[in-house]
Amino acid sequence: MTAWNNLSEREKELDRQIGQLAGLNFEKTKCCFDMIDTTIESVMREIGAFPRERDFIIDRMMKNVEVGNAINKIDCLLGDSENMFGKFDEENKKWEQKGKEFGFRVDEKK
Repeated sequence: MTAWNNLSEREKELDRQIGQLAGLNFEKTKCCFDMIDTTIESVMREIGAFPRERDFIIDRMMKNVEVGNAINKIDCLLGDSENMFGKFDEENKKWEQKGKEFGFRVDEKK
């Protein structure tokens, strides 16, 4: 993948447009781009890319797919963490209640 500073102004503009399309596609379908010829050709037509720019377009579309996949993994990890902490809190409350039933002093958190 080419560093942003090394891209031409044309490539930067194409990349921005691909990013916008990727965002709209995700909002509409909740999926990343399908990296198939018809999708690639559709994106190229939509942003006015030339056939000679196809490799660049594919590279930048793949970047968006990779970012989308990373975000999905992070969302799953955060969801799992929230569930884990929620279960921990439930278990902690149960053990505090059992402690009170046995006469242990349980300090209330403030």
